[in-house]
Amino acid sequence: VVDHADKTGSIAIVRGLRHVSDFEFEFQMSMMNFHLNPNITSLFMMPDEKFIHFTLYILFIFLHPS
Repeated sequence: VVDHADKTGSIAIVRGLRHVSDFEFEFQMSMMNFHLNPNITSLFMMPDEKFIHFTLYILFIFLHPS
């Protein structure tokens, strides 16, 4: 991911944290990404409580019902 971000000129990787349990995994990943390329920042965003159960898969199914 960090290599792709660097190749595309990105300066950040945006990740969503839906549950507290997501933080530990994402924190470890961000530390590894920083180790690989300190110029790429990890940015974490938390959804509003009413959207906490949405996943990328559910969104994909909703947008592509066929």
